[in-house]
Amino acid sequence: MFRNVSKVIFCTLFTLLISSVNVDAVLLDRIVAVIDKEVITWSELYQTMEFDMKDKTRGMDSKGKIEFLKDYEKGFLERMIEIKLILSYAKQRNVSVSEKDIENAMQDIRAKYNLTEEQFRKAISSEGFNYDVYKEKLGEQIVLARVTNDKVNSKIVVTDDEVHSYVANPSSEGHMEQINNQANNNSNNNSIEEQTVSYRIKLLQIDKTSDVTDKEMQKRAEGIYKEIQKTGKFDEIVKRYSTGPNLTDGGDLGYLYITEMAQPFGEIVKKLKIGEVSKPFLTKDSINIIKLVDIKKGDVNKSKKDTVRDISFDEAKQELLKRKADKAYKEWINSLKENSFIKITL
Repeated sequence: MFRNVSKVIFCTLFTLLISSVNVDAVLLDRIVAVIDKEVITWSELYQTMEFDMKDKTRGMDSKGKIEFLKDYEKGFLERMIEIKLILSYAKQRNVSVSEKDIENAMQDIRAKYNLTEEQFRKAISSEGFNYDVYKEKLGEQIVLARVTNDKVNSKIVVTDDEVHSYVANPSSEGHMEQINNQANNNSNNNSIEEQTVSYRIKLLQIDKTSDVTDKEMQKRAEGIYKEIQKTGKFDEIVKRYSTGPNLTDGGDLGYLYITEMAQPFGEIVKKLKIGEVSKPFLTKDSINIIKLVDIKKGDVNKSKKDTVRDISFDEAKQELLKRKADKAYKEWINSLKENSFIKITL
């Protein structure tokens, strides 16, 4: 069973591991986070960010890289803290990995990319890894996968009724709550235009967590917004960062009337031009970025049907499983954080 899971998890391992690449020393190293008895240093943080975003920082000097990566510090550090917590949890419960497990995982990766042993070693070296360090980090990834599967994924259940309901109306699944939970109370007071003009929007939404302040959320979102402005790849960035709905469709919510949106969504959407992306804005439960795709007048029912993609039973089930797993993972991680000493000095 584990080897089947590893084929999915480890095919992108090169972009997931903490790199052993050397970062140009432009600042003295320092501790940026303490997690119980573990620490994360500034150099570890920047090695991780530089490796993961090397395509975006290629050609920059040290000062330019640091300036560019500064907007991503909090997000990367948060993930590194989570990894430390999970590995500590695993150690306390004697969850370990054998040499054979690591060899099997590497064999899966070689098969995935059709590499010989020699080509595989060269690929590792070209990515800046020492072979032994690579094996160590791969072992950590196996442990992370096992613990997460045991604590989160194995407990997630999606019923056939839930899937059939989602297939019938994929835009209705829970995620619209925040947008429309206040709108019905005010629909009679809206103008004729607000009840007849529909707006097709895409949403990048990041849920708040108890350990991150609004200021930190805003700063992270501003970094994401800058990336959208620079690359224009809204859909790809939604898939990378959003915790909201319809990730495979770039957060597409279809056509909505202003009367179907709570504030401040409605007011922000009305000010956008087609193709324009809003600046990040906070609500009670999340921070949000909206892209206006299209505007239509008249009967919106047909337009809504036209923009809701056909989705198979299996696709719907996977989307619902992912949504539930993401929620369960956040709850579990928050419980680990609440029972640990964490100090961030970044």
